[in-house]
Amino acid sequence: MSLRLIIILITTITLFMVYVYLRLRNNKISTKYSLIWFLVSFIMILATLKHDFMGIIANFFGIEVTSNFIFLIIIGILLIIIFFMSATVSKLNDKTTFLAQEVAILKNKSKEK
Repeated sequence: MSLRLIIILITTITLFMVYVYLRLRNNKISTKYSLIWFLVSFIMILATLKHDFMGIIANFFGIEVTSNFIFLIIIGILLIIIFFMSATVSKLNDKTTFLAQEVAILKNKSKEK
């Protein structure tokens, strides 16, 4: 990997981490999700700096091309993030339904009085 590409990747990842930090500071993203994005960014920086190590791991798993291994890791991370997001959306949907039922009950009680 060329030095120019490494500098561009690290700069982009660092800018992304600053963006996540600013969103966290302004309460636009929860701490739990910001930690996930910081972890993903840290892994990306390690993969950028130690690309030879990624090749060794890819060969260990029988993957001949390192870029395919990196795509596999990225897809796995994104699937995990999507799973946690869908669990959160499901939980929020249940809470919304419960709150709507509570409001309907309270409105019905106030009409009866």
